Amino acid sequence: KEEEYQQTLSQIVQRDYYPALPSLHRDMAVLERRGTGDVSGAVAVRRAYRRVAEEEEKESEAERQEDERARTQSGGTRKRPRPLERESVTGFHDRATSEDNEEFDRVTRREEDERIDRMRALSMQGREREGCSRSRLILHIMPQ
Repeated sequence: KEEEYQQTLSQIVQRDYYPALPSLHRDMAVLERRGTGDVSGAVAVRRAYRRVAEEEEKESEAERQEDERARTQSGGTRKRPRPLERESVTGFHDRATSEDNEEFDRVTRREEDERIDRMRALSMQGREREGCSRSRLILHIMPQ
């Protein structure tokens, strides 16, 4: 789960902030192949990257069409949620961390309740001791 979270977030950050990285990786792989004299390997790398780019473009186009349909026909509501890897960084965090946030809030509330209960118990013990001390003091001061 944690690895999947990190991988998806890395993909989003790369897509939104460093879009040139895939082409730089492709160029590096092609140059490495050419450097070793493997021309057919360089061609295969380019073709593989081109296929991946085409698939990503198809997915992006399908998402754009879904967004447009939602905007024009459904008042902005999509029939199905956007895949997490297609979200913005903010959208990803809003959707992916909600379970963690709920668990954190639940643990924090429980710890706070336990702390309050301990403080109440200590306060009650202090009052009881104070009450006992006063009654003893009163008994010693007042003649019987």
